[in-house]
Amino acid sequence: MKSETYSALLKDLQKLQKAIVTSQIAAVRRDPGLSAMLERLHVEAEVGGRLDDFVATVARKSTVLLLLRTVFVRVLEGLGILALKRIR
Repeated sequence: MKSETYSALLKDLQKLQKAIVTSQIAAVRRDPGLSAMLERLHVEAEVGGRLDDFVATVARKSTVLLLLRTVFVRVLEGLGILALKRIR
């Protein structure tokens, strides 16, 4: 991959990551059940700090994992490793 292509992909993924994190945080604030679950996880994790910081960290981590998995699958598809094999 050329360095220009890599840089463009990285910038696009960073923008996407920020947009997904923002929407996840908004979803947590709208859903009382999800808020309660994350509050419980915050207490169990014993990390201290504000709940909003914990929610943002959880959202960032989950978003990065989602994007890495997606890119990995796309690379495998591009290499033909995940091509559909048919029994004939």
